[in-house]
Amino acid sequence: MEKLYRSTQTVRKGRSRMAKNKNILLIWDIDGTLLTCKGSGKRSMTQAFLDMFGVQNGFDGVNMAGRVDRSIVTEACEKHGIFEYDIDAFYKLYSQCLDNDMKDNHKAKVLDGVEHILKRTHESSQFFNVIGTGNCEQGAWLKLKHLNLDSYFDTGGFGTHVIERKHVIKHALDNARKHYNMDFIDLENVFVVGDTPADVICSKKLNLKSVAIATGGYTMSVLESYKPDYLLASLDKPQSFLNIFE
Repeated sequence: MEKLYRSTQTVRKGRSRMAKNKNILLIWDIDGTLLTCKGSGKRSMTQAFLDMFGVQNGFDGVNMAGRVDRSIVTEACEKHGIFEYDIDAFYKLYSQCLDNDMKDNHKAKVLDGVEHILKRTHESSQFFNVIGTGNCEQGAWLKLKHLNLDSYFDTGGFGTHVIERKHVIKHALDNARKHYNMDFIDLENVFVVGDTPADVICSKKLNLKSVAIATGGYTMSVLESYKPDYLLASLDKPQSFLNIFE
């Protein structure tokens, strides 16, 4: 029996029915949830910071987990006394560095079970997959493209110009409504899927459901303390994830 945490609820393994008569929106985090870039993101951001500002190791001491790129860059700049800069020019430089780094990064990979889940939900008329990531938009699409996941997504919310993660998720929901011309008015059927406490916290602020996955930098026990609606150790048993929506 697989344990799938929703308070004390346990769901049995092996059921094959998909959701019926409801539209389900899945808002996916990228790093630590869908894939791991094995350092490409931080290396590329560090190189872009050096190229643009002449500062080595510009992000040392800056926490990146669960945060948005705009706030990460802002903190690094303030730490080094940089208060005037073109954030879009920085993102362009970062994207060039990221593209080059990932071409040579053979350790980057899609996490176990992810492709199966995306394929199943993508083929269903009742599921809609969108991105909800702290990555700037250019960086997000590059990561997905390099690992062949970009075809599963049409839109999303990104950390390009917002500071708080809840705004990223709100933009993902708004953009999904516009792109698919659907209201997604029943927030019980809108799920934020991510690997950090920040994903759980912002889902609560927006009255959305949360699915926490312990494949990033946080353990099951830490994630459980934030009381996500659902908690999984990983996505390597896809049916455990899909059972949530039955």
